[in-house]
Amino acid sequence: MTTEHLYEFLILSKLRSYSQAARELFISQSILTRHIQEMERELQAQLFVRTTHGVTLTQAGRLFAARTEALLEDCARATHQFSDDIPAAGRGQLRIACSLEISYADHIRLFVSRFMERSHDVQLTFDVIPDSMPAELLSRYDIVISPCRYLDLPMGVRSQLIHSHSTYAIIPAGHRLMGHSVLSIRSLEDETILVPYADELFGPYAQNWQAIERVLGGRVRCRPVKNATSAIALTVMGQGILIGPRYLRNLLPSVNSSSTVCIGISDRICRFPEYIYCPAYLENGTAHVFYEEFVGEFL
Repeated sequence: MTTEHLYEFLILSKLRSYSQAARELFISQSILTRHIQEMERELQAQLFVRTTHGVTLTQAGRLFAARTEALLEDCARATHQFSDDIPAAGRGQLRIACSLEISYADHIRLFVSRFMERSHDVQLTFDVIPDSMPAELLSRYDIVISPCRYLDLPMGVRSQLIHSHSTYAIIPAGHRLMGHSVLSIRSLEDETILVPYADELFGPYAQNWQAIERVLGGRVRCRPVKNATSAIALTVMGQGILIGPRYLRNLLPSVNSSSTVCIGISDRICRFPEYIYCPAYLENGTAHVFYEEFVGEFL
Protein backbone atom coordinates (compact mmCIF):
# COMPACT_ATOMS: atom_id res chain seq x y z
CA MET A 1 0.00 0.00 0.00
CA THR A 2 1.55 3.30 -1.09
CA THR A 3 1.11 6.76 0.38
CA GLU A 4 -0.38 7.75 -2.98
CA HIS A 5 -3.16 5.18 -2.51
CA LEU A 6 -3.69 6.40 1.04
CA TYR A 7 -4.10 9.93 -0.29
CA GLU A 8 -6.62 8.72 -2.88
CA PHE A 9 -8.58 6.98 -0.09
CA LEU A 10 -8.56 10.16 2.00
CA ILE A 11 -9.82 12.31 -0.89
CA LEU A 12 -12.63 9.81 -1.58
CA SER A 13 -13.54 9.72 2.13
CA LYS A 14 -13.96 13.51 2.09
CA LEU A 15 -15.77 13.92 -1.26
CA ARG A 16 -17.91 10.74 -0.94
CA SER A 17 -18.06 10.44 -4.75
CA TYR A 18 -15.88 8.31 -7.00
CA SER A 19 -16.39 10.61 -9.98
CA GLN A 20 -15.55 13.79 -8.06
CA ALA A 21 -12.55 12.18 -6.35
CA ALA A 22 -11.22 10.87 -9.67
CA ARG A 23 -11.42 14.35 -11.19
CA GLU A 24 -9.68 15.84 -8.16
CA LEU A 25 -6.90 13.24 -8.43
CA PHE A 26 -6.56 13.44 -12.25
CA ILE A 27 -7.07 9.70 -12.62
CA SER A 28 -9.84 7.62 -14.12
CA GLN A 29 -12.70 6.39 -11.98
CA SER A 30 -11.85 2.77 -12.82
CA ILE A 31 -8.27 3.19 -11.55
CA LEU A 32 -9.51 4.77 -8.32
CA THR A 33 -11.99 1.91 -7.84
CA ARG A 34 -9.24 -0.65 -8.39
CA HIS A 35 -6.92 1.03 -5.90
CA ILE A 36 -9.64 1.13 -3.22
CA GLN A 37 -10.49 -2.53 -3.82
CA GLU A 38 -6.81 -3.44 -3.47
CA MET A 39 -6.65 -1.56 -0.15
CA GLU A 40 -9.76 -3.34 1.11
CA ARG A 41 -8.28 -6.73 0.21
CA GLU A 42 -5.01 -5.86 1.93
CA LEU A 43 -6.78 -4.60 5.06
CA GLN A 44 -9.38 -7.38 4.91
CA ALA A 45 -12.06 -4.81 5.67
CA GLN A 46 -14.71 -2.95 3.69
CA LEU A 47 -14.01 0.79 3.74
CA PHE A 48 -16.93 2.16 1.70
CA VAL A 49 -20.53 1.29 0.93
CA ARG A 50 -21.88 2.44 -2.43
CA THR A 51 -25.34 4.02 -2.48
CA THR A 52 -27.43 5.69 -5.16
CA HIS A 53 -26.23 9.05 -3.83
CA GLY A 54 -22.52 8.25 -3.70
CA VAL A 55 -20.50 6.37 -1.11
CA THR A 56 -20.47 6.29 2.68
CA LEU A 57 -17.71 5.21 5.03
CA THR A 58 -18.09 2.04 7.03
CA GLN A 59 -17.08 2.02 10.68
CA ALA A 60 -13.73 0.55 9.64
CA GLY A 61 -13.46 3.24 6.96
CA ARG A 62 -14.04 6.07 9.46
CA LEU A 63 -11.37 4.68 11.79
CA PHE A 64 -8.92 4.19 8.93
CA ALA A 65 -9.57 7.72 7.57
CA ALA A 66 -8.68 9.28 10.95
CA ARG A 67 -5.44 7.31 11.14
CA THR A 68 -4.61 7.91 7.47
CA GLU A 69 -4.88 11.68 7.77
CA ALA A 70 -2.53 11.67 10.76
CA LEU A 71 -0.11 9.35 8.97
CA LEU A 72 0.04 11.51 5.83
CA GLU A 73 0.62 14.62 7.96
CA ASP A 74 3.55 12.84 9.65
CA CYS A 75 4.95 11.82 6.25
CA ALA A 76 4.67 15.37 4.90
CA ARG A 77 6.35 16.78 8.01
CA ALA A 78 9.19 14.26 7.82
CA THR A 79 9.70 14.89 4.10
CA HIS A 80 9.80 18.64 4.64
CA GLN A 81 12.34 18.34 7.46
CA PHE A 82 14.48 15.95 5.42
CA SER A 83 14.40 18.25 2.38
CA ASP A 84 15.58 21.17 4.50
CA ASP A 85 18.61 19.14 5.59
CA ILE A 86 19.71 18.21 2.05
CA PRO A 87 22.24 20.54 0.43
CA ALA A 88 20.97 22.00 -2.83
CA ALA A 89 23.85 20.41 -4.74
CA GLY A 90 22.76 16.96 -3.54
CA ARG A 91 19.26 17.12 -4.89
CA GLY A 92 18.30 14.84 -7.72
CA GLN A 93 18.11 15.07 -11.46
CA LEU A 94 16.05 12.89 -13.73
CA ARG A 95 16.78 12.66 -17.44
CA ILE A 96 14.07 10.88 -19.44
CA ALA A 97 14.03 10.10 -23.16
CA CYS A 98 10.63 9.16 -24.59
CA SER A 99 9.60 8.27 -28.11
CA LEU A 100 7.40 10.77 -29.92
CA GLU A 101 4.42 8.39 -30.10
CA ILE A 102 4.48 7.32 -26.45
CA SER A 103 4.89 10.91 -25.26
CA TYR A 104 1.28 11.47 -26.37
CA ALA A 105 -0.04 8.63 -24.17
CA ASP A 106 -2.11 10.13 -21.33
CA HIS A 107 -0.96 7.56 -18.75
CA ILE A 108 2.70 8.48 -19.36
CA ARG A 109 2.15 12.22 -19.01
CA LEU A 110 -0.02 11.82 -15.92
CA PHE A 111 2.47 9.54 -14.18
CA VAL A 112 5.42 11.87 -14.83
CA SER A 113 3.39 14.88 -13.63
CA ARG A 114 2.32 13.13 -10.44
CA PHE A 115 5.85 11.87 -9.77
CA MET A 116 7.22 15.39 -10.09
CA GLU A 117 4.52 16.74 -7.77
CA ARG A 118 5.86 14.35 -5.13
CA SER A 119 9.50 15.11 -5.97
CA HIS A 120 9.80 18.88 -5.66
CA ASP A 121 13.61 18.78 -5.42
CA VAL A 122 14.12 16.87 -8.68
CA GLN A 123 15.18 18.71 -11.80
CA LEU A 124 13.45 17.02 -14.73
CA THR A 125 14.75 16.76 -18.28
CA PHE A 126 12.09 15.17 -20.51
CA ASP A 127 13.28 14.86 -24.10
CA VAL A 128 10.84 13.69 -26.77
CA ILE A 129 12.81 11.87 -29.46
CA PRO A 130 11.16 12.61 -32.84
CA ASP A 131 13.15 10.09 -34.87
CA SER A 132 14.64 6.68 -34.12
CA MET A 133 15.24 5.39 -30.57
CA PRO A 134 18.69 3.73 -30.65
CA ALA A 135 19.97 1.79 -27.64
CA GLU A 136 22.77 4.37 -27.35
CA LEU A 137 20.25 6.63 -25.59
CA LEU A 138 20.84 4.51 -22.49
CA SER A 139 24.29 6.07 -22.14
CA ARG A 140 22.83 9.61 -22.03
CA TYR A 141 19.60 9.22 -20.05
CA ASP A 142 18.53 7.81 -16.68
CA ILE A 143 15.22 6.50 -18.06
CA VAL A 144 14.27 5.55 -21.62
CA ILE A 145 10.62 4.89 -22.53
CA SER A 146 10.50 3.32 -25.95
CA PRO A 147 8.44 0.99 -28.15
CA CYS A 148 11.68 -0.75 -29.15
CA ARG A 149 12.86 -4.03 -27.69
CA TYR A 150 16.64 -3.70 -27.49
CA LEU A 151 18.24 -7.09 -28.01
CA ASP A 152 21.83 -6.45 -26.87
CA LEU A 153 21.44 -4.43 -23.71
CA PRO A 154 24.56 -3.27 -21.87
CA MET A 155 25.31 -5.11 -18.64
CA GLY A 156 23.21 -3.90 -15.74
CA VAL A 157 20.35 -2.25 -17.65
CA ARG A 158 16.94 -2.96 -16.10
CA SER A 159 14.04 -3.29 -18.51
CA GLN A 160 10.34 -4.08 -18.37
CA LEU A 161 7.50 -4.44 -20.86
CA ILE A 162 4.74 -2.16 -19.53
CA HIS A 163 2.02 -2.41 -22.17
CA SER A 164 1.38 -4.21 -25.43
CA HIS A 165 -1.31 -2.24 -27.25
CA SER A 166 -3.48 -3.26 -30.15
CA THR A 167 -2.62 -1.47 -33.37
CA TYR A 168 -4.70 0.74 -35.63
CA ALA A 169 -4.64 1.53 -39.30
CA ILE A 170 -4.60 5.23 -40.12
CA ILE A 171 -6.05 5.54 -43.60
CA PRO A 172 -6.87 8.58 -45.78
CA ALA A 173 -10.47 9.76 -46.03
CA GLY A 174 -12.34 8.27 -48.97
CA HIS A 175 -10.26 5.08 -48.90
CA ARG A 176 -12.00 1.84 -49.83
CA LEU A 177 -11.54 0.50 -46.25
CA MET A 178 -12.98 3.45 -44.34
CA GLY A 179 -16.43 1.91 -43.99
CA HIS A 180 -15.06 -0.95 -41.85
CA SER A 181 -15.37 -0.93 -38.06
CA VAL A 182 -12.35 -3.23 -37.74
CA LEU A 183 -9.71 -4.51 -40.16
CA SER A 184 -7.83 -7.75 -40.50
CA ILE A 185 -4.37 -8.10 -42.00
CA ARG A 186 -5.87 -9.86 -45.02
CA SER A 187 -8.05 -6.82 -45.75
CA LEU A 188 -4.78 -4.90 -46.40
CA GLU A 189 -4.03 -6.95 -49.53
CA ASP A 190 -2.68 -4.82 -52.41
CA GLU A 191 -2.25 -1.79 -50.13
CA THR A 192 0.91 0.27 -49.56
CA ILE A 193 2.03 0.19 -45.92
CA LEU A 194 4.09 3.16 -44.74
CA VAL A 195 6.83 1.87 -42.42
CA PRO A 196 8.74 4.40 -40.27
CA TYR A 197 12.24 3.29 -39.22
CA ALA A 198 11.95 0.25 -41.49
CA ASP A 199 15.63 -0.64 -40.94
CA GLU A 200 15.21 -0.94 -37.14
CA LEU A 201 14.32 -4.60 -36.83
CA PHE A 202 13.88 -4.25 -33.04
CA GLY A 203 11.21 -1.54 -33.51
CA PRO A 204 7.43 -2.12 -33.66
CA TYR A 205 6.85 -0.61 -37.11
CA ALA A 206 9.33 -2.96 -38.76
CA GLN A 207 8.12 -5.93 -36.72
CA ASN A 208 4.48 -5.25 -37.61
CA TRP A 209 5.48 -4.95 -41.26
CA GLN A 210 7.21 -8.34 -41.04
CA ALA A 211 4.05 -9.84 -39.52
CA ILE A 212 1.91 -8.42 -42.34
CA GLU A 213 4.42 -9.66 -44.93
CA ARG A 214 4.29 -13.18 -43.47
CA VAL A 215 0.50 -13.25 -43.84
CA LEU A 216 0.19 -11.57 -47.25
CA GLY A 217 3.55 -12.34 -48.86
CA GLY A 218 3.98 -10.34 -52.05
CA ARG A 219 0.36 -9.12 -52.03
CA VAL A 220 1.23 -5.97 -50.06
CA ARG A 221 3.79 -3.21 -50.60
CA CYS A 222 6.20 -1.67 -48.11
CA ARG A 223 7.21 1.98 -48.36
CA PRO A 224 9.98 2.90 -45.88
CA VAL A 225 9.75 6.44 -44.50
CA LYS A 226 11.96 8.46 -42.16
CA ASN A 227 9.68 8.71 -39.13
CA ALA A 228 6.06 8.61 -37.92
CA THR A 229 5.49 12.30 -38.66
CA SER A 230 6.49 11.78 -42.30
CA ALA A 231 4.27 8.70 -42.50
CA ILE A 232 1.25 10.67 -41.25
CA ALA A 233 1.86 13.41 -43.81
CA LEU A 234 1.97 10.82 -46.59
CA THR A 235 -1.16 9.15 -45.24
CA VAL A 236 -3.07 12.46 -45.36
CA MET A 237 -1.93 12.82 -49.00
CA GLY A 238 -3.33 9.38 -49.83
CA GLN A 239 0.06 7.73 -50.35
CA GLY A 240 -0.47 4.71 -48.10
CA ILE A 241 -1.64 3.32 -44.76
CA LEU A 242 0.16 3.68 -41.43
CA ILE A 243 -0.06 0.93 -38.79
CA GLY A 244 0.60 2.17 -35.26
CA PRO A 245 -0.83 2.83 -31.78
CA ARG A 246 -4.12 4.65 -31.41
CA TYR A 247 -2.54 7.64 -29.66
CA LEU A 248 -0.61 8.28 -32.87
CA ARG A 249 -3.74 10.19 -33.90
CA ASN A 250 -2.61 12.98 -31.62
CA LEU A 251 0.08 13.78 -34.19
CA LEU A 252 -2.53 14.55 -36.84
CA PRO A 253 -3.11 18.20 -37.76
CA SER A 254 -6.35 18.09 -35.76
CA VAL A 255 -7.87 15.44 -33.50
CA ASN A 256 -11.14 15.95 -35.39
CA SER A 257 -9.42 15.91 -38.76
CA SER A 258 -11.58 14.54 -41.55
CA SER A 259 -8.52 13.79 -43.66
CA THR A 260 -7.85 10.43 -41.99
CA VAL A 261 -9.72 7.59 -40.31
CA CYS A 262 -8.39 5.38 -37.50
CA ILE A 263 -9.57 1.72 -37.59
CA GLY A 264 -8.50 -1.09 -35.26
CA ILE A 265 -6.52 -4.12 -36.47
CA SER A 266 -8.04 -7.36 -35.19
CA ASP A 267 -4.96 -9.58 -35.64
CA ARG A 268 -3.06 -9.80 -32.35
CA ILE A 269 0.26 -10.44 -34.10
CA CYS A 270 0.36 -6.69 -34.78
CA ARG A 271 1.18 -4.98 -31.46
CA PHE A 272 2.68 -1.73 -30.25
CA PRO A 273 4.63 -2.24 -27.01
CA GLU A 274 5.90 0.18 -24.37
CA TYR A 275 9.19 -0.62 -22.64
CA ILE A 276 10.95 1.21 -19.84
CA TYR A 277 14.73 0.97 -19.42
CA CYS A 278 16.94 2.12 -16.54
CA PRO A 279 20.72 1.58 -16.34
CA ALA A 280 21.04 -0.02 -12.89
CA TYR A 281 24.71 0.95 -12.66
CA LEU A 282 23.82 4.66 -12.50
CA GLU A 283 24.24 6.19 -9.05
CA ASN A 284 20.97 8.05 -9.35
CA GLY A 285 18.51 7.10 -6.64
CA THR A 286 15.78 9.26 -8.19
CA ALA A 287 15.92 7.25 -11.43
CA HIS A 288 15.64 3.96 -9.55
CA VAL A 289 12.67 5.23 -7.52
CA PHE A 290 10.99 6.41 -10.74
CA TYR A 291 11.59 3.03 -12.38
CA GLU A 292 10.22 1.05 -9.41
CA GLU A 293 7.12 3.23 -9.05
CA PHE A 294 6.50 3.25 -12.82
CA VAL A 295 6.68 -0.55 -13.05
CA GLY A 296 4.60 -0.93 -9.91
CA GLU A 297 1.91 1.43 -11.24
CA PHE A 298 1.43 -0.21 -14.63
CA LEU A 299 2.02 -3.85 -13.80
